[in-house]
Amino acid sequence: MKEDYRIDQGDPDLKVLAKELTKQGIRFRPEEYYEEGKGFIKTDIPELREASVRNLEKYGDVSREGNYIKTPFTYGWTNDDVVKLEKALLNASNRSEKTYFELHDVSDQEWDEDRTWDASFTFFSLSKAG
Repeated sequence: MKEDYRIDQGDPDLKVLAKELTKQGIRFRPEEYYEEGKGFIKTDIPELREASVRNLEKYGDVSREGNYIKTPFTYGWTNDDVVKLEKALLNASNRSEKTYFELHDVSDQEWDEDRTWDASFTFFSLSKAG
């Protein structure tokens, strides 16, 4: 069974989250789009990626679909960073119209011999309507 807690890239509550992340000093990879004659344009909202989480202890026999946001200027999440992230998610939840943001986890930057993966955080977007 799957539960879908993703937020759409164009959802206005994502802009609320972006503002709160920025207030806490959490820099994210912005969404980009291509415009003829201008090239790639960066926006002020995060680029979303889809995440699928399965955790028997937390969610039972359910797979949760959520999102993750890359944070390329974070190399390793400190306790202070996580507190700021949780504060940003809480503030965004309080300010948003219809979304409650729930942190699932954080991932540090990783690398091997020939590539790197940006640090990121995974979260769920739950409806305030229930």
